Amino acid sequence: WYNKDHTLRVAAFSAIEAIAVSSLAVLLTKSLVSRRRPFKSSDPHDVLGPIHFEHYNHSFISGHTTTAFAFASSISAVYSDHIWLGIGLYTGATLAGISRIHDNKHWFSDVLAGAIVGTLCGRFIAKKNLSRLRHFSVNTNGQALSLSYRF
Repeated sequence: WYNKDHTLRVAAFSAIEAIAVSSLAVLLTKSLVSRRRPFKSSDPHDVLGPIHFEHYNHSFISGHTTTAFAFASSISAVYSDHIWLGIGLYTGATLAGISRIHDNKHWFSDVLAGAIVGTLCGRFIAKKNLSRLRHFSVNTNGQALSLSYRF
């Protein structure tokens, strides 16, 4: 069923790609900003500056939230005609972000930035992959396979 459902393949590859790209953005941002987590400092402006190697102590931006929104937005963009799927995915991503604040792991701005970065990555990658799907087709009649690409 997976090989025959091209939309499912686009959704899966888009989600994987969006998570990978957004994770790189998180690592880069955490390395450059080096903001202390709420359980380490009561000051949200406590920033160590670039290249401090205690990565687990860095708060800005929330990696969990970024990943959750990258996944939700990429799948939602591919299945844009399934409104309840999008509502469910974004609700789950929002709950992931809220839990990070509740557990005192991130500041609100960390979660908000993660939601924005994850959403932008997911939507951009899904739209890019969907445009390729519209131009690329695989056809088989049981005896032969044909590939075509429309410019």
